[in-house]
Amino acid sequence: MDITYPISDLGTYDFIIVGAGTVGSVIATRLSEIHNWNILLLEAGGEETDFSRIPNMMHYLQFSEMNWGYLTTPQKNGCFGMKERKCMALRGKCVGGTSAINDLMYLGASKTQINVKFGKRQSSGTVFLENARQRTNLRLITKALVTKIIINKKKKVAEGVLFVKGNFKYSVNARKEVIVCGGPYNSPQLLMLSGIGPKDHLEEVGIEVIEDLPVGENLLERPLFQGLTFRTNYTFAGGLKEAIPQYLEGLGPLTNPANMEAVGFIHTKDVPGGVPMFEYIFIPPNSINPVLNRVYNFDGDLTDNYLSNINRTTDMTFSLVLLHQKSKGRVTLKSKNPIDFPNIDVNLFGQPEDSDNLLKGIEFLLKLSKTKAFRNIDATLVDIPFCECFEKYSVPYWNCAIRHMAMTSNQPYGTVAMGRSKKNSVVDNSLKVHGIKKLRVVGAAIFPSTISGHPSTVAVMVAEKISDVIKDKYF
Repeated sequence: MDITYPISDLGTYDFIIVGAGTVGSVIATRLSEIHNWNILLLEAGGEETDFSRIPNMMHYLQFSEMNWGYLTTPQKNGCFGMKERKCMALRGKCVGGTSAINDLMYLGASKTQINVKFGKRQSSGTVFLENARQRTNLRLITKALVTKIIINKKKKVAEGVLFVKGNFKYSVNARKEVIVCGGPYNSPQLLMLSGIGPKDHLEEVGIEVIEDLPVGENLLERPLFQGLTFRTNYTFAGGLKEAIPQYLEGLGPLTNPANMEAVGFIHTKDVPGGVPMFEYIFIPPNSINPVLNRVYNFDGDLTDNYLSNINRTTDMTFSLVLLHQKSKGRVTLKSKNPIDFPNIDVNLFGQPEDSDNLLKGIEFLLKLSKTKAFRNIDATLVDIPFCECFEKYSVPYWNCAIRHMAMTSNQPYGTVAMGRSKKNSVVDNSLKVHGIKKLRVVGAAIFPSTISGHPSTVAVMVAEKISDVIKDKYF
């Protein structure tokens, strides 16, 4: 990045919010309700599009500018079926953030709360910001990449941020606070670029250490297994040509979030208190979405020998997610250049217990496939050819399948963990960064341990709560 061009001063705001995504949109909306506060909201990406409002087109959005385009580092114990053993690491780069391009799953609510409105996606950007951005005390700047938090090293106070838009570089000051809402990958990256992070790692990439904290550690990303596809006697009727007129009426398969028909949870004796261990997602036959091979970064062998044999008009799939994994990954800097993507090591199956537990979920769904409902549609499991060297459906066979067909679920969290001690956490219970005044981090990055629901749901609730905390402090 060229850092020689002059920096323009953009003045002072009461609050600077970095990221207009799932969480930043909520906080900007709530804080701008105080009319004498001036809020600056900075977003690295652009606006949402009409195309992004179509629920069943989420997979196409992953090839657009609305997605950062991250991949994990090569995995030692998983992602074997992906190119270079790198799994997709989906993150939204637009107003609304990941809520504008994800699978629209909002769990823990009633049916009336999770129906898409008029058959269209409702992201944090549309639900919260759409009206709030008309307020005169809220300024949203898109295509603005924040490169550093300005910190007074002697006083340990966050004073503002530096950001780049186009060919210009700007500085802007915060009168009250800087609030980082970049998500589980970008929030730790920005903190580390600003001198807040593990001392050894920051020194390794040539960044002066301001506060030694475990930023980027504790990455929690759930493994998702996609190897349970069944051939049926059911035929999916209609394709894209038929679906478009239906969508215009708010109906039809295009209004179906990521083509998912049902979601369920599996409880086991291993987790006490009735907490579910697995989530399963039922995906019916779908002739609309032919790009899944590219979406998940599948390699040629997997595509040619398995995926190409799946019939998109008759075959249905169960996706299985392990909710409480033991493995923890890490986000680190590739360099001190803010343009470089961070290193995202999800450490899939770093703990053998995770693959053992996932096998239990597979066994449950295999039992489910023997029920009368499955027999009525002649459901037959589609074999995984590159595991044929093992006895079919034996433990070694499924362990092979897990290594090849398991991937990231794109539900990361934990990289800026909340806690009391600076040794094992980054923020306190008010989400203020340990040792740095006037700096908070909000979002799924602050979750210290695994949760059963989807992180985005909880992250929005956290944003609402912290908005109230901030109002109580300053107003």
